[in-house]
Amino acid sequence: MRIKRGFDYRIIFTAIYIVVAFACFAHGLKPAGATRHENFSYLGIPSVGLLSGVESLHLDNNTLRTPDLDVGSYTKKNSNRTLLLGHSTTVFRGLKDILLGQYIIYNGGVYRINSISLSKKSEINMNKLLSNDGSGIDTLVVMTCAGELYENGDASHRLILTAIKQD
Repeated sequence: MRIKRGFDYRIIFTAIYIVVAFACFAHGLKPAGATRHENFSYLGIPSVGLLSGVESLHLDNNTLRTPDLDVGSYTKKNSNRTLLLGHSTTVFRGLKDILLGQYIIYNGGVYRINSISLSKKSEINMNKLLSNDGSGIDTLVVMTCAGELYENGDASHRLILTAIKQD
C-alpha cells in the first residue's frame, strides 16, 4: 500500500478521538472537570488537532473571562452567533495554522470556516461582532489573541474566525 506524502494523520486521529469522546458523552461519561455542568459542551477542530471542553461564560461588568485551559462560549440574547474564546498559548495555539473551508465541530454540529481575519484589539466592536446577522444560520465566532504579546498576558491583535453551520 502506498501512502501519499504530506498526509496529516492528526486529522484522522482527532476525528476518531472526537467520535469516541462524543460516544462517551452521549452515554453520560464526562471528564472530571465537566461534572459541575449539567450539559457538557465540546469543540473539535480536526485540522489542528483540537478537542476541548467548552465552559459557558457570563458577562461580569461588561467583561468575559477567558478560561485558562478550555474554551469559553457566550451567546448574546436573540443572536444566531456564538462567541468561542480561548488563549492562543494553550487551547487555541494551533489556530494560526487554520485555513478557509476547514471544519469545526461544536456540540454535534458541523461548521465550515468562511472567514479568517486579524484585527487590532482596539478596533473590535463586540456588539457588531455578536449581533444577529439576520441570516438565521447558526454562526460561530472563534477569537484568540494574536500579534504582539504583552507582559500582562494580553496582545495587540485578535485572530477571528467565523464559521457557518452546515446542513
